[in-house]
Amino acid sequence: MFVASFIVVTIAVSAAIAQSNNCGSDFTFLVQDQQDANTVSKCGTFDGAITIDRGAGPFIDFGSVETITGTVTAQNNNILASLKFSNLTSLGGLELVNLNQLVELDLSSLQNSSSGLNMYSLTSLILLDLAKLESTSNLVIQSNSLLTNFSAPDLVHINGTNSFLDFENNAALTTIAFPRLVDVASSNAVFSGNIQNISFPFLTNIAGALTVTSTNKNFDCGPINNLRSSFIVKGFVNCTSGDAELSQQPVPTPSSATSSATVTTSNAISSTTSSVMNTTATSGPITASPNPSSGVSDSGKIGIGVGVGIGGALVLGFLGFIVWRRWRQSSYKLTQTSRTAEPGVSDSVEPGIAMSQEPGVAID
Repeated sequence: MFVASFIVVTIAVSAAIAQSNNCGSDFTFLVQDQQDANTVSKCGTFDGAITIDRGAGPFIDFGSVETITGTVTAQNNNILASLKFSNLTSLGGLELVNLNQLVELDLSSLQNSSSGLNMYSLTSLILLDLAKLESTSNLVIQSNSLLTNFSAPDLVHINGTNSFLDFENNAALTTIAFPRLVDVASSNAVFSGNIQNISFPFLTNIAGALTVTSTNKNFDCGPINNLRSSFIVKGFVNCTSGDAELSQQPVPTPSSATSSATVTTSNAISSTTSSVMNTTATSGPITASPNPSSGVSDSGKIGIGVGVGIGGALVLGFLGFIVWRRWRQSSYKLTQTSRTAEPGVSDSVEPGIAMSQEPGVAID
């Protein structure tokens, strides 16, 4: 009886130890199928890193796990179509690269990520849920072909040691919304693609530079420039729209033009607002307000004035010469006429010869 009881207790303790070991490891835990994911799902907290195998899928659901302290990595998997962390609230990091069949990524309960969320070349991704994300050290979404809209409605801080915000080469992505984002604490923010709308109405700080490159010719760079002139962006601001660069300046001149569809970007400290673009994907495209240079520069005006003055002086001098010449000719003719008309004087007689000779006497 004693021996049987001892065996039962030993089995129970061994199972508990095994279960405990499955919830944490000094080594990376490999997920090859849903059964492995179920092992993680049984843990409230999984203390360690997880790698999803290239052959895992097509559906992987980590179920009830709430905390993963390490980084979840999946690379070069052409099978995985759905990846779910429905109850996960805290994550060390996420590194997803070249998952060509991934359509759905569920992080709907995630609130913070200490090492950041990095997603590269998820060419089939359509559904990305980050509804409750509040803080992350960085957020990168690059080369995702089908994602059209992105929103992180509760994201407030991007505040890691080398934090950055990077949305590049997402061909279909037109609308990006950060309704509560306050700061990008220590680095840069980069956006590129066919972008129509970017909104962050409560942004107060980007510690580094802000670069926006939109292939949409109607994208208005003016409100982006205002983020530098109001000292929200501490580094340079570089904004381009279509094929032509509209602004590249450390301190841009704010554009006074606004489009018919705008979003308000306000500084929570100074309570200043500036127009950026529409927060909804259903509004019409933003109409760019061109800002061509007008008028003549001061140096141009001076040159024109000098030229006109010299030209006027030459014209007046020429006219004066003509008048003087005509006056001289007229004076000469008057002199000759007066001499010819003088009584008793003949042009054929030498000066000093009197005209008192007797009649009939010839003059030699």
